[in-house]
Amino acid sequence: MVEDRNRSGEVTVVDAKHSESPNQPFGFISLVALVVASMIGSGVFTTSGFAMGDLKDARLVVAVWCIGGVVALCGAIGYGALAARLPGSGGEYLYLSRAIHPAIGFLAGWISLVAGFTVPMAAAAKTFATYLVSGWAEGELNVVLVAAGAITLAAIGNMWSSSTGAWLQNSMVFVKLILLVVFIAVAWFAPTGKYYANEATLASPWPETTWQMALAVGGVIMAMAGSLIWVSLSYTGFNAAIYVAGEAKRAEKWVPRSMLVATLVVTVLYVVLNYIFVHGAPAEKIAFVPEVALVVAKELSGDGMAALVRFVVCLATFTSVWSIAIAGPRVYTQMTVDGVMPNWLVGKGSEPRLAILIQAILAIIVLCFASLQEMLSYLGLTLSLCAAVTVACVWIPAKPGQAVISPWAKIAATLYVLATFALIVLGAFSKIPEVIAAAVTIALGIVLLVVWSAIRKG
Repeated sequence: MVEDRNRSGEVTVVDAKHSESPNQPFGFISLVALVVASMIGSGVFTTSGFAMGDLKDARLVVAVWCIGGVVALCGAIGYGALAARLPGSGGEYLYLSRAIHPAIGFLAGWISLVAGFTVPMAAAAKTFATYLVSGWAEGELNVVLVAAGAITLAAIGNMWSSSTGAWLQNSMVFVKLILLVVFIAVAWFAPTGKYYANEATLASPWPETTWQMALAVGGVIMAMAGSLIWVSLSYTGFNAAIYVAGEAKRAEKWVPRSMLVATLVVTVLYVVLNYIFVHGAPAEKIAFVPEVALVVAKELSGDGMAALVRFVVCLATFTSVWSIAIAGPRVYTQMTVDGVMPNWLVGKGSEPRLAILIQAILAIIVLCFASLQEMLSYLGLTLSLCAAVTVACVWIPAKPGQAVISPWAKIAATLYVLATFALIVLGAFSKIPEVIAAAVTIALGIVLLVVWSAIRKG
């Protein structure tokens, strides 16, 4: 049994395990596809260029991707436990408002609106446009226009029908995975002479004292933490299934399993892909280059492979935009049901059309004011903070009728929380502007909470 609140604020109890919604378009395959589409977006095709520029060693870049995958798997287990306990749409907002306090849930919902969906949609759309126009219609204005067109198309498609949107997403994700496997196979069997060590060499003698060694190791850890903030963004979509759990078949079972399966698959793909990215071209050609996948494809197999990669990246990032158009508005819908957002945001009909439209408009506005690197850094920090607080809810005792969380799930969730907070603390020292942006986001959420509470009481 789980609690729910109607628009008047009254609490009702719903048997989530046996209640049937008249519209449940998300089965296990659709949930896995949603998670895969959310994860394989802009980050994996851009991050390694920035990480290579910071770390200057391919081994460290691959290590960062492995660490990110392990942390994401722990997070998926933690989120899965929460989804089994409270299998409804709403994501972090739902869990925090029910487990801690509605005000904390509101802040999580606000962060989801800005950092969880709006900015990621803009980042994925901008990556889509960057790869699409690269080499023939370059220029910031062209990139912004094409990205805005992608966001608009995704919004229209999901405003039409959630069932149709889920079917189209499944098809696009299937094609995307097949093409990624093709790229990996061709790149993996390229002549060994095509690959570069890209390993850093010491510019100064090896540290002789313990203090010098500690400084050197500390510098590497700080650099890896900074890169891990970018990498963590590529893994953040592992929890996407929680946002549509209320429209999923057998949500308490398939939502947790879909996140675990999808995260495992994507982690393997990420490590293999980024091994290719950081070894497939000279370091100076990929450092701080956002189109790292395109550069490596040309280096390995010429223009033919580059054309394939361009198509794969465009499809991958567009499906990421599409999945956000599916997931985000479900959070806003739950917030309006609870009365913490105005009812007009959802509108009439089975699809939250107005919420989808508003999210698309906000994403297009973000396109005009932020660079891709700024968006990636801000997202990695802000989303990690919100996710860590949410996953920590596994330690809050279950209410009567709710699923009991296993000790193993609590251990995995704890590892995720500790790793995430350590990452935030270490990375914050080198990303002061992003820390300020995250603080401003939270502060604005508090202001909106006070204003909306005053309006409701009035």
